[in-house]
Amino acid sequence: SLDSAQFPANVPQKVDKHFFFTISLGTNPCQQNQTCQGPNGTMFAASVNNVSFTTPTTALLQSHFTGQSNGVYAPYFPSSPLHPFNYTGNPPNNTMVSNGTKVVVLPFNTSVELV
Repeated sequence: SLDSAQFPANVPQKVDKHFFFTISLGTNPCQQNQTCQGPNGTMFAASVNNVSFTTPTTALLQSHFTGQSNGVYAPYFPSSPLHPFNYTGNPPNNTMVSNGTKVVVLPFNTSVELV
């Protein structure tokens, strides 16, 4: 820790929201009339908790603050993997990921633990 008397690390003792994120490389079906180099003709996709991010046409914060977030993003990003597996062993056989623009909406000043 870089904690010192001059620069104290005031870590919150109460955690409001717990997250357990897994970052992985999965696959998506190849788009029609396209050649993909993933296994069985799929394309590779990075994901967090088995969700691959899809870039929206409207900025996320802009849509939230203007109250026009309906259809821009889904406010139910998973706080832990939907399908638990051995995170330090062999990867699971099902590597297909879902695509989406999913977020977690947190109240101001929420204390978060991210593992």
